[in-house]
Amino acid sequence: ILVKNLEILGKLGELIGNTEITEFAKRHAPLIGAAMRDRLFEDGVFWSAEGNQQELLKVASWAHFAPLFAGLYTKQEAEALIETHFHDPTTFHSTYGIRTVSKQEPSYRAAGFWRGPVWFAPHWFIYHGLRQYGFEAEEVWLRTVSERLIEANGFREYFNPETGKAYGAHNFTWGTLVLDMMET
Repeated sequence: ILVKNLEILGKLGELIGNTEITEFAKRHAPLIGAAMRDRLFEDGVFWSAEGNQQELLKVASWAHFAPLFAGLYTKQEAEALIETHFHDPTTFHSTYGIRTVSKQEPSYRAAGFWRGPVWFAPHWFIYHGLRQYGFEAEEVWLRTVSERLIEANGFREYFNPETGKAYGAHNFTWGTLVLDMMET
């Protein structure tokens, strides 16, 4: 997400004629992308890390999909990610969207806060990553299941990936990200 933000910042810098911002963003986006590949990419996916030693946190989460947003996977890596993780109902794929944690993880909880439920912010990032790589069928599916959750439950905070039950705050603004998905 930081890499994509820097790319956009560089475009904004160009738009307003600020060469300092443009140069900063264009210099740092590829450096951070390369560092991520060097330190966070293993077993065909990107992992989260912690600490000064950047120890990989080997928990299969939606973070595997976030690098699609910034184009950090090669086309072949992205295809493998989609085939292996996006479409697999035993890991991330559910009737109601993409789980935030793989169903195979010991920490997975369908109704647990960020331990498996469907959230619209991750859907939005994944959706735009799918678009970038040209995964049209997956993009349409993700948009459609997101729309259905809104239609059935309104703008709720998060959803049980097994039942579609809505949880958390009512009129939660992340739900409005679905409207952006509908317009693209």
